[in-house]
Amino acid sequence: MPKIQKNIFIKIHLHDFENIIYTRIYAYVVLHMLLANEQYEFTSSFSTDSASYTLIHEVLSAMTIKHTVGGIFYDLIKVLECVNHRILLAKLEHYGIRGTFGALIKSYLTERYQTFALKDKTNTVSCSN
Repeated sequence: MPKIQKNIFIKIHLHDFENIIYTRIYAYVVLHMLLANEQYEFTSSFSTDSASYTLIHEVLSAMTIKHTVGGIFYDLIKVLECVNHRILLAKLEHYGIRGTFGALIKSYLTERYQTFALKDKTNTVSCSN
């Protein structure tokens, strides 16, 4: 009797795939100590509460010694949705993420688009730059 070979495909949702990529990169970055202490959002031992505490402490300390204090705050969440991929890939390679895993990330970033909608008008922008 001939041997029957079955192709088995595992369905992975995009969110799950992104979590796998994030977990691998995060572990690499932590192992090689590539994050600055001030990158609160990306470190497990800190949070935005830690960032808020540090900011308030620094402002109050400066005010205590009569320094002028000012601040400019930006919401960068949407900015990160369309990063220059060539620069991102070059930085990942610089920090040692290359080979098969680097090629996987490159293929994932290829031919990506972002669509913006405002009332009845939409605009699609290529993020594969």
